[in-house]
Amino acid sequence: MKTLVIPVVVIAALALFFFALPSPEAGHEGAAMPGQDGEAYLIINARIFDGEKILSADSVRVADGMIEAVGSNLDTGVDLPVVDAEGATLLPGLLDTHTHVFGEARQQALQFGVTTLLDMFTDHRQLADARRERESVSQTEQADLFSAGTLITAPGGHGTEYGMDIPVLTAPEQAASLVEKLIAQGSDYIKIVYNARQAAYQAMPSITRDELQAVVSAAHRQGKLAVVHISNQISARHAVEAGADGLVHGFGDTRITPELLALLRHTDTFVIPTGAVMEGFFRRQGRVDLTRDPHLEPWLDSSQKTNLQQTLGAGDRGIDFQVFRDNTAALGEAGVDLLAGSDAPNPGTAHGASLHRELELLVEAGLSPLQALASATSVPAKRFGLTDRGMIKPGARADLLLVRGQPDTDITATRDILQIWKNGYPVPRKSRARSQYARPDIATDGLIADFEQTATKTRFGLPLEVTTDQMMGGASVATLKTIPSGTGNQALGIDTEILDGFPYPWAGVIFYPGSAPMSPVNLDGYETLQVSAKGTPGEYRLLVFIEGAMQPLQHRFTVTEHWQEYRLPLARIAGDGLGAITAIAFCAGPNTGKRHLALDNIALQ
Repeated sequence: MKTLVIPVVVIAALALFFFALPSPEAGHEGAAMPGQDGEAYLIINARIFDGEKILSADSVRVADGMIEAVGSNLDTGVDLPVVDAEGATLLPGLLDTHTHVFGEARQQALQFGVTTLLDMFTDHRQLADARRERESVSQTEQADLFSAGTLITAPGGHGTEYGMDIPVLTAPEQAASLVEKLIAQGSDYIKIVYNARQAAYQAMPSITRDELQAVVSAAHRQGKLAVVHISNQISARHAVEAGADGLVHGFGDTRITPELLALLRHTDTFVIPTGAVMEGFFRRQGRVDLTRDPHLEPWLDSSQKTNLQQTLGAGDRGIDFQVFRDNTAALGEAGVDLLAGSDAPNPGTAHGASLHRELELLVEAGLSPLQALASATSVPAKRFGLTDRGMIKPGARADLLLVRGQPDTDITATRDILQIWKNGYPVPRKSRARSQYARPDIATDGLIADFEQTATKTRFGLPLEVTTDQMMGGASVATLKTIPSGTGNQALGIDTEILDGFPYPWAGVIFYPGSAPMSPVNLDGYETLQVSAKGTPGEYRLLVFIEGAMQPLQHRFTVTEHWQEYRLPLARIAGDGLGAITAIAFCAGPNTGKRHLALDNIALQ
């Protein structure tokens, strides 16, 4: 579904501490907690979900970052520190099986009890460090990362639009060498993008069916899983027939056929439906706002809140959310392994928080709460061969999640987190209620630029720059110059030409309010962006970039050939992201052609 994301924002992707113990009496801010210094300890009086079922046992002994014993009335023989769960439910740390990890994703996920991320496309240069870190049981505030690294796609296909170096496949005989290259870069499994030529909707070019088969076979010869990004039923069928181990999206173009259900069962192919992102893209009514959940909101940073409140419509793509949900239900009823994955941080999602919504959506689709919990613990651990996690059992890593209530009967109880442990160490949760970023040195009049000296000089932040889709391989162009403002002063002239060559063309001017490109600043308290403008009559876009968000927030405004003053509603556009603004741009596009835009007296009010 990443084909729907405005790709420029991948560039953007390039304080209170406390331990929430089961009861107010158990601890307070800054209090020492068993395991904090790496010593062994006991968790007692817990309801234990071991990854598959609720146990009769009520205690877990942790030592050296691992689960040493599970039982009742455990006799340690020594005086160990004790965590009294007081009847709360202890779960294995959660696994999100479809993410894209950039920036602070691993820290954000761990704040919500997601201790392992299975990434489906990221910069492979971070994988060597990630491998070393996940093999350790030292103290960390990051989730472990397993990844497909670079995906396999066709020239111009999905994955090539993000400005990253993507080796593409043009013939079946290239598959073996390409798979070997990805494994050498650190890929733990192979992700393939495929869209059947018979599919009704063709968003971008795709590898052929023969090339799909060749890649799956090459991955299996190397002992790696092959998972396939699909978005419709016919592509899903081709992927399963090619021997794919898993489908990393569900589909909602047509209702799943009994034949495909039988084929999935026969081949033991798993499916990661990614309902959380599908809901953000396609669900018009009944969408849940996670930023209003009192068990999630305090731990969401501004970029996560902004991302959760975004959506992208897809009315022309023939996908119906109800059909998608019915298909997910049919998969569950047929006994196909369903794995919980959020596809964060696409619009409408946030690392960590959205996995809890994914569990709820799986239950809404017909899974029992126990089955949903297994979909984020033991089932993905088994399907991806992760033998040291996803279960509470002796010898497993002590990645643990303690929650108030009974998520085996009410799946939303996973959100009411009392404590998280990673590698046996308690994880401090960090309230994100306030912006952590500094306010720039803004004059009382709020002026950003009046262009009385040069076309690029600003009162704070960095000088204005041209921004175009050329950074993503496009061809659009823009130039900046000072021009008369019509009142005897100077203004900024922006000449643009939007050209074909990129799916989402743009050209214009960008302002970085921080000390470096895309460094976030706090603009809380400012309501509007005031600007005078004229130009080639038509619609232009104000783009507001928020730290960590996968797409810029857009506001369209119409310019005439005469100077007018505009008060653009910055606070309403940015919402909770106002405290983490990384850039502001004025752009033409996506319609092709030459256009001129003039700006003057840009100011915050």
